[in-house]
Amino acid sequence: MTKHLAILLITTLFSAPPTSVAFPEANGLTNRNMIERAKQSSEKLTIDQLIAIAKGVFSTPNISYKELGKYKGYTYYAFETVDLPYMSCIIRDDGAVFDTSTYKGKKGDLAKLKPYIQD
Repeated sequence: MTKHLAILLITTLFSAPPTSVAFPEANGLTNRNMIERAKQSSEKLTIDQLIAIAKGVFSTPNISYKELGKYKGYTYYAFETVDLPYMSCIIRDDGAVFDTSTYKGKKGDLAKLKPYIQD
């Protein structure tokens, strides 16, 4: 990790609201390739692939997840870190990553999610 990226990541993590995950575009080439393949082929990613994306987003293997629900043919999952610093994100079954600060846990809010990775 370059010094610039490390400083950006640390600055972003500590300046973000506690309910949202903050990460630069450093998901890793493997995760990006997996997401792009899923989008192009309309295939759904397996839960193991979604866990791998979350581990790349958080840079830790210590995560937990739960299914949030289905919306317009997609299934959404909430991922969060188990250890400090606590971070969270929502990942759709095609690999799109969303800002958790826009999800309030109410029915219908899945439509209002703001993507980190554009559709």
